[in-house]
Amino acid sequence: MKAPKNKYQISLFLYAYLRQIDLSLDRSRWGGQQGLKKYFSTHLAPEKVVKYLCSHFKIKPEKLLTWEHPEMKQYQVKDLTTIFSLRTGSPDVEITYAIQLLHAFEKLLNSNPTEYSTNHEKLRVDICKFNYDFLEKQLKKKDFHKVMLIEHCFQHSHAKHVELSEFWEPLNA
Repeated sequence: MKAPKNKYQISLFLYAYLRQIDLSLDRSRWGGQQGLKKYFSTHLAPEKVVKYLCSHFKIKPEKLLTWEHPEMKQYQVKDLTTIFSLRTGSPDVEITYAIQLLHAFEKLLNSNPTEYSTNHEKLRVDICKFNYDFLEKQLKKKDFHKVMLIEHCFQHSHAKHVELSEFWEPLNA
């Protein structure tokens, strides 16, 4: 299977991955932070997704650290979907924001927190707003139902789930 070339395949994978992070962060409230860290050490790490996105969209990693889009300064986070809809055809803003969310999650995983904090919840809410208010609207109905079953940290052992590799096999290699 080749890496996705079209925007829909990338959006579908990104939605599935961000949903996995959302559900995992939510479950880590009760399952512990070490379990969350262990889960992502054995599954697809955010850093690997960031590297692919930077490579595929030709975004220089050094620009991510200082990135401040003029349009972003004018809006609250709740209005991100407005910004993204104004820029259809150019994924720069969307992808850069997704990369920033993934960087924040990677930083959280590496910070060794002992318990769930407001920083965890703020990141989870930011991921949810981007994922459910923006990316979800791009999905086909059949894909949406499948991605709702995405595997995640501390999932019920008998529940039916779909592995992330079903959305994009090469990234799990």
